[in-house]
Amino acid sequence: MMKQILSLVVLWISWSNIYSQFLIDTVLNRYSAIDSIIQQQLTQVSNSDLLIVLDIDNTILKSDHDLGSDFWYQWQSGELKYKPDIGTQKLADKCKYNEAIGLLFELGTMSLSDDSAAVLINKWQNSGLRVFALTSRSPSYRTATERELKRNGIDLKLNELKDLNDNRMNFDYTLQRELSYKNGILMSSGMDKGEMLSFILGKSGSRFKNIVFVDDTRKNIDNVKRKYSACLQTNITLVHFTRVVEQRYLSNNQEIFTEDQIDRMDKDWKKLLQTLSDIFPKRAIKCECK
Repeated sequence: MMKQILSLVVLWISWSNIYSQFLIDTVLNRYSAIDSIIQQQLTQVSNSDLLIVLDIDNTILKSDHDLGSDFWYQWQSGELKYKPDIGTQKLADKCKYNEAIGLLFELGTMSLSDDSAAVLINKWQNSGLRVFALTSRSPSYRTATERELKRNGIDLKLNELKDLNDNRMNFDYTLQRELSYKNGILMSSGMDKGEMLSFILGKSGSRFKNIVFVDDTRKNIDNVKRKYSACLQTNITLVHFTRVVEQRYLSNNQEIFTEDQIDRMDKDWKKLLQTLSDIFPKRAIKCECK
């Protein structure tokens, strides 16, 4: 009886060790630290068995402007300390999603979230690692997204996720919302990233022993964790990338936005709309944002 109990304890310890290894949840703020994790994993698995999945906003790229940034979207969505005034600052959903976000993406520019990001992403791709982006952006914003990635030296189609026959995938699909995969970018319209990762891997038919998933948003990390928490076939490393928000807090007195910055964003948005209406008078009648 004692021997059976001892055997069960040993089995439980072994199982616990396996479980703790296949799903790692960590916080990093440098691409060099992400690279260290990847290089360590490549001592255990081949390049073809490791997949890298990257978010875009505040992970690969960051906005050069407050207006239209990911932080601006969080403010508009009521996720920050200061909320938009409902009567004068908060945009209606039709305006925000059907026009404002796309307009600001088209007009705005972006920079690397970390100066070494492009170099290391290119290094991973050139070493034979599959790399693709999983963004919450809508397929409608693909042109501006790819433009800013290219401007910053990143081409995600170089060694993107492909199907089992090594053919490039290019598709549009509708689940709860529209999504598309093309040129190494899965645009998921804000849907659950755990479900989206599972969907694209199922679509490709590919299996990987190890996946490194990098995102700046805790909710996305948790959704992938929830989806893959019982997946014993794949080692998942979840990287909560905090560099952009940390830099923001450091330079902005521990605030994402001050009240003055919010006031300036609001004035800039209204000034932009007025300028567009002056140049294109009929847009005020036909467009969602007035």
